[in-house]
Amino acid sequence: MPSASSTAKRDRWSTLLPQRHTSRQWKRRTGQVLSVSEKSVQLMDMGTYETLDVPINAEDKPKLEQGKEVPFLNVMGRTKLDIR
Repeated sequence: MPSASSTAKRDRWSTLLPQRHTSRQWKRRTGQVLSVSEKSVQLMDMGTYETLDVPINAEDKPKLEQGKEVPFLNVMGRTKLDIR
């Protein structure tokens, strides 16, 4: 059981230090592939019907086909494919 002095120290420091609250800043969504180019893929978000241009690398390109649904992540305004 913690002593009274250690509890008092902890309470004192917790009031001095800023409190950080983390919130979920990413969303996992599904999109339909509209077109595939050399360096990017154009997706339509299946929830909002918004069109997005997402950069891709060479290893993801063979996995993408027009009309196929793929998962993607939207993290702090940036979009990344979530192909595994």
